[in-house]
This record gives sequence, C-alpha cells and structure tokens, in this order.
Amino acid sequence: MYVVIVTSAFMGLAILTVALRLYTRVYVVKAPGLDDLIIIGALLVDVALFAFIILEREYGIGIPTSELSADDVERQLFWLWLSVPFYNMTMILAKFSALALYTRLFRPRPFRLATYILMGCLGIIGLWTTLSGFFFCNPVNAFWSTSEEVRNTKCLPAGPVWFTNGALQTLTDLVILILPMPLLWKLQLPTRQKWGILVVFGLGIIIVATSSARMYPLSIMVAGGDLTYANAQAALWSFLEANVSIICICLPPLHPLLSRMFSFFFLPRPIHPRASKGHSNRTQMSEPLRRDGSIWCNELFSPEPASYSASISKVDTNEDEHENEEGFGLNES
Repeated sequence: MYVVIVTSAFMGLAILTVALRLYTRVYVVKAPGLDDLIIIGALLVDVALFAFIILEREYGIGIPTSELSADDVERQLFWLWLSVPFYNMTMILAKFSALALYTRLFRPRPFRLATYILMGCLGIIGLWTTLSGFFFCNPVNAFWSTSEEVRNTKCLPAGPVWFTNGALQTLTDLVILILPMPLLWKLQLPTRQKWGILVVFGLGIIIVATSSARMYPLSIMVAGGDLTYANAQAALWSFLEANVSIICICLPPLHPLLSRMFSFFFLPRPIHPRASKGHSNRTQMSEPLRRDGSIWCNELFSPEPASYSASISKVDTNEDEHENEEGFGLNES
C-alpha cells in the first residue's frame, strides 16, 4: 500500500509543478518554449510509468513469486518490463528539457557547444536505455513468461545492463547540474540574489542523490533473483527519481513565482543608483524594482525587455553587443 501512497503523492507534485511552470511561462512572462513542450512529454511518459507501477501493485509487487499464481507472476513481470523503458524515457526527456532551457538562458558559445554535445550524448544514451528495455530478451515475451520453453531463451544480463543504465543516468544528472555553475558564479549580483539563483539551479543535487540511492534497491533486486518480491523498492525509487527530476527541472522557470514567495533571496537590489556603461562585470539597475520581485526573472524568461532590469556583463567573448532578451544577457563590455 505504501508504494501506491508514495507514488501517488509524487505524481501529484510533478503534475502541480509542471502546471505551475506552464502557467508561469504562458500567462506570467508570456514566453513558452521548446523546453516546456519537452517537459510535458516527460510528464506524459511519467503518467504512463505511474499506471504501470499501480498495475504491478495490483498483480503482486513486493510479494514472493512462490505466493503468486503463474498468471499473476506473468502480468506483474509484464508491467515491470514496460516500466523499465518508460522510466528511462522519462529521465532522458527531463534532461533534454533542462538542456533546452540552458540554450535559452546562456549565450556564451563554448557553453552552448557543450550543451549541444551533451544533447547528442543524451540522445545516444536514451536510444540505448529505451531499446535495451524493450528488447531485453529474445523473444521479447521471455522477460515475463513463466513457460520454461520461452524462459530458456536469450536475455541480456540484468545486472550489467541495469547498473550501466543507472550509472549513465546518475552521471548525466551530475554533468547537467555542474554545467551552468561557472557562469552562474560569475554573475555580479547582490549576494543574496546570487545565492538564491544558485540554490534554485543547485537543487539538481537532489536528483543526483535520488539516482544514487536507487542503485541500492536495484542491487538487491538483481542479487535476489525474485523479481516480484524485490521489485517493490526498486520500482519505488525509480519512480521517485523520475518525479524528482521533473520537479527540480521545473524550478528555474518558476523563478517569477519563487521571487514573489521568497523575496528575501530573489529580489534584486541596486548596487549603484546609476551605473556607468563603462563598468564591466557589474550588475546595473536602470530603474526602481517591482514590488512583486519578478524583475530579474522577466529579464531571464521573457522576450520583452523589462523596463527595469539587471543588465549583467558578459563573461564570454565573441558574442553580440546586445543582451539576450530571454537569457542572461552576458554581453561583452
């Protein structure tokens, strides 16, 4: 029963977070993008994953195989078979959404090149993890069939494949977390605002921690051999990882709402009443701040330049002199 309760709670949180993200992008800053479409795709696949886990629960997840009928074992293993590639698809789509967001926010060419290379790597990883899930056995139904004739056919080694896929998910989570940090650290902003931004982007560490924690129940599942019994914890942690990924990746686009709720960390404050254009690498505030605390965020996520915004000097060379209206506006002084 706890599997249903926990998965339902996190499914609800993921849906709420994506809904708030879309509301913020469409109605608050009026700048939806490709990253929003990708996260919607991730959520839809995640809903299917949730349904598969509920069906696994219906047919005996967490119960030893010896206590289940042959029909229930087959049905439970069938939904387990489907849940593996859908988990991987959810994770990969969530990562693609994060990288698509990075391409909107950051202009330096080396960073964007690194982002596109990582996207290519993710595409290859996603293709492998998805196909290795669907075609784990030959024939495919050997994964869930209790027939000895079918089960004695070829299947991929569960331990090496699942651990490799899990390690790839954790590694890419870590790379995506670290990738923007050097640029964010170079932003010359008031201390509390800068740390507020770093905290929002740094929440990806929760994804890395969840992904790492998932490896333990996965190892028990592989070592135990009884998939119907050992799968309860592995399925739960896999679903938690997928939903934590969606939730954390939705937080940076929620900056306008977060800035209103936690204004102490997110409200920009002018460093100088009037900053000279000749000063490089300084935050410049051209107008008074908005009461709702969404000024800096509008500069990030809206194609319309705010009437009062933080203009941040560029940390990369060989770019336009104009600010990126949707990104960080890292312009060369």
